[in-house]
Amino acid sequence: MNKLDLHGIKHDAVETKIIKFITKNNPPFEIITGDSTKMRKILMHTISKFKLTATPKGLVNYGSFIITEQLSYCLVCGCDPCDCHWGNY
Repeated sequence: MNKLDLHGIKHDAVETKIIKFITKNNPPFEIITGDSTKMRKILMHTISKFKLTATPKGLVNYGSFIITEQLSYCLVCGCDPCDCHWGNY
């Protein structure tokens, strides 16, 4: 699985770096943001433009995300579009 590690990248360059990575790689892939809330917000905003979704790599690791294609239906409630907002966000 391809990985993009954003440690050491300035916040104003993160979106461009993510876009370049997405256009060169097919999901699933991993993007490591570290503990920065701002970095995670940039990641979520950027991947939503490509209709991708992020899932934390582990139950306690919110600094690394597995990026996959957004499903057309919700895995939690099964509806399309999701009404529970727990599935595809």
